[in-house]
Amino acid sequence: TWDTHWGGQGGRVACISPDRFFSFGSSYYNNETITLFDLSTGSGTTPVAEGIRVDAAYVASANDAWFVGDNGALLHWTGSMLVTNKPQRRQRVWAFSANDVWVLRGDDSMQRFDGTTWREESLPGSSVIVDVYAGSRDDVWLLRLSGVWHLTNNSWNQVSGFPAGTYYARGSATNDVWFSGSTGVVMHWNGTSLVSRFLPSSSAITGPMHVTATQRWVPTHTQNGISSTYQWTTQWVDRGALGWRFGGSGDEVYFNGVGSLSRWLSGQSTLVSDGIQTDLISASSASLYVARATYTPGGQRNALVRVALGTTQVNALETGISEPLSSLSVTPDGHVWLTTIGGGLLHQKP
Repeated sequence: TWDTHWGGQGGRVACISPDRFFSFGSSYYNNETITLFDLSTGSGTTPVAEGIRVDAAYVASANDAWFVGDNGALLHWTGSMLVTNKPQRRQRVWAFSANDVWVLRGDDSMQRFDGTTWREESLPGSSVIVDVYAGSRDDVWLLRLSGVWHLTNNSWNQVSGFPAGTYYARGSATNDVWFSGSTGVVMHWNGTSLVSRFLPSSSAITGPMHVTATQRWVPTHTQNGISSTYQWTTQWVDRGALGWRFGGSGDEVYFNGVGSLSRWLSGQSTLVSDGIQTDLISASSASLYVARATYTPGGQRNALVRVALGTTQVNALETGISEPLSSLSVTPDGHVWLTTIGGGLLHQKP
């Protein structure tokens, strides 16, 4: 006879006693919580872990249970607590040179690579990190949900004047840094002061800008679905609905449409390929790199598409992994850095 105690969404169970059991891992509903049920007390449920998907469990005793999950996670139940080696998922990477690479881990801690060793970076603030930009090794902008910090002369200082929703920082030098985000924010740091640059559509959400020494581009999207892209010269010039991701060097700018990659040069737009999804895009001084996922009978494969700047020659570079990519960053001299959603970090030398 079955007794119905609660209705779930396909979660799995592992019993540790006649009245106590764990529920975990609903593969259809992306359940990322391990819950302990105690029927004897009538107290219902107690979450013992959150933010991780579990695939299987083995119970040796009431005080000794093991869970395995996504990306190599291993968790141990000791009777009162859960000990875990949970990987730091959803890493992001920013590579500014071969000797200056920043990696943001899933717990908002930061590591910095000097070309030889990795070390922990002490960062100001405590809210979620949304972006990082370094004009040089000793001039760094850190964007959190709670504010913006600037590293100069080996000291972090919070900078006032940024509106809420400042999510992106891009620049060409320490005295040419641009900021964008929700509520139509576009701000410019000229090396000494912060200047507001208002778009014609003040209600637009602005995406990550693309900034070179000669080009400044910002994508926008309004609540009624209208997308456009503006180029800054002496004023904002509407270039139409081009895309949300940009890359390139100097006057040669690449942008994505719906499954397409186009090039802007000498005031004209040219289609490069209509079969490339450009969610991740970055460029060296010689080549543009685009992350592309393909699907084969053996599973998903992630490749990089390399476009030779100046020729628009397209080549595919196999990454050799099936795990989805979370970020892409390329240094001017061609070092390619990739992160995966499970916390992996890949590096390809030029």
